[in-house]
Amino acid sequence: MTSEGKPERLEPLARTIARGVEAKARLVEAAGGLLSAESVGALLGITRAEVDKQRAEGSLLAVLTESTWEYPAAQFRDGAVLGGIPEIIASMADASAWSILDFLLAPDDSLGGKAPITALRESDRGTVQRLLASRQFDVFV
Repeated sequence: MTSEGKPERLEPLARTIARGVEAKARLVEAAGGLLSAESVGALLGITRAEVDKQRAEGSLLAVLTESTWEYPAAQFRDGAVLGGIPEIIASMADASAWSILDFLLAPDDSLGGKAPITALRESDRGTVQRLLASRQFDVFV
């Protein structure tokens, strides 16, 4: 086959797209999977319409997979949304939901190597809020 027939030549972004798919799969795994709106409703004791409303208001983190909103399981504990999740969503309003999920799951030196989601599970919202505040000023001008 000639070099023109190689997939890289046919689709220059194929590798980038594949890396994005792989990165999302790793995030989903690290988040403990994704839950449907119906499952979240059952978990929280609310209707699917209320789940959709809370997502739209920024109280729940949801990622768009194909054409469906799904909810990372890591944001829930004991039948409730972890404290601090709505504030993180609001603080990162300009970021994609996938970027917010990545932030939540990525270990950070300022948290002693823990991920923000772990700090939230340990009721350490203040440290996570300081990390968010420092990120807002950590830009090149």
